[in-house]
Amino acid sequence: MHPADSNLMVAFVSSVIHGTELNTDVTHQTIKGSKKKTAQPGYTQHDALAVSMGQDSLGSMATALASFNRLKREMGEAYPGGLLVIDEMDVGFHPHAIERLAKSLKTYAKQLDLQIIATTHSPRLIEAIHPDGNGNANAPDKVIYLLDTKYPRLATDQSLQAMLSDMSMMPDKEKPTRRAKPKLAVYFEDDEAAQFCASLIPAAKKTALSKKYGVLINWIPLGIGGSHLVKLPEKDPLFLDRVLIVDADTSA
Repeated sequence: MHPADSNLMVAFVSSVIHGTELNTDVTHQTIKGSKKKTAQPGYTQHDALAVSMGQDSLGSMATALASFNRLKREMGEAYPGGLLVIDEMDVGFHPHAIERLAKSLKTYAKQLDLQIIATTHSPRLIEAIHPDGNGNANAPDKVIYLLDTKYPRLATDQSLQAMLSDMSMMPDKEKPTRRAKPKLAVYFEDDEAAQFCASLIPAAKKTALSKKYGVLINWIPLGIGGSHLVKLPEKDPLFLDRVLIVDADTSA
């Protein structure tokens, strides 16, 4: 392997896993009975066969980055950039390492002109990328949350809180219902009386009164005589909570 590529692998892995002594003695491995091939930077304190699942995944990412580095070096100005697709990027990583992984991949994506697409079930990785979390709203990074494994579709709410709540299988918080203002019915003998009152209390004043007392004022002409109107509370307690307006010729 070209020294520039093996050095990149060491630098990338070291940026994610702290406290591990690495060298450029890259080990190439194949798994018998499968087509999987991996490359790992040299681990000073243990053999490459003893790497963890997270280190194995990290080695695959490092190999891909080294491959793009080689293409960019060999193609020169003809290098068009690349697309790196990573499935289950978070598998085997400690939460602290996940945040460092996200930052390091952003650095190499810019350095190697890469677009990186990854899938994950990790809330920590989503938080590290999402602009509502530790991500940068001005960066080109984006989190797209899908629902329904059988028939995948975009979630309506793409906010970080909605994603984390769904991943935790928490019920949606019910939106507080807006309480309707109670209605205050004002009864008149006839239309003429209601129109006269509306002239004395125009729409703007009526709205102000409604707001002040927290009610909706409703003019209601009944078309009955004043003597009958004033007796309505005796017949039905409902009218005890209503305003009754009669003409001046009505005696109480």
